[in-house]
Amino acid sequence: MLGCTLRTKLPERASLGLSSKIFTSRPSNTEGLFFAQMIVKSPENTKEWDSYYWLRWEILRKPWNQPIGSERDKLDEHLDSFHAMAVDDFNKVMGVARLHLVTPGNRAQIRFMAVNTQNQAKGIGKLLIQYLENVAKQNNVKEIILQARENAVGFYIKEGYQVIEKSFVLYNQIQHYLMLKTL
Repeated sequence: MLGCTLRTKLPERASLGLSSKIFTSRPSNTEGLFFAQMIVKSPENTKEWDSYYWLRWEILRKPWNQPIGSERDKLDEHLDSFHAMAVDDFNKVMGVARLHLVTPGNRAQIRFMAVNTQNQAKGIGKLLIQYLENVAKQNNVKEIILQARENAVGFYIKEGYQVIEKSFVLYNQIQHYLMLKTL
């Protein structure tokens, strides 16, 4: 597993009920904000792995009544798989994703990308993508593919991915699109 860690600052409003955004540097107007640390890393122990898989199930499988365990596949423990999780100062998992090398030195695939509902659209997905793209580059990967859910296509386009084709429908409800990014 890769031992690199990506750190950034997560500002939170001192008063409750206001949303926060992720900044990679201190914003010019910081009144009413305090900064917590956001870390993107690979899970390191049983508790972190349990939290990692729980979030994958909670976001990607539970809403469609899929059983616990459906969030895993045979590639999770493969040597060419790299797992990323974004955690806050309290080690609470905010987002997860996995990269596996499809053709080492050429192509990789991102799968199981999930950010907890309360923290979507705050930059956590972007941090996970950056982390996994760095892992891919360190492994001489030239392109990354992924299967994006229809509601996430816009996010991936902003990150430089392009739609290749409409691919499959998961659980007879969730349209997916094959997307590609050349590194």
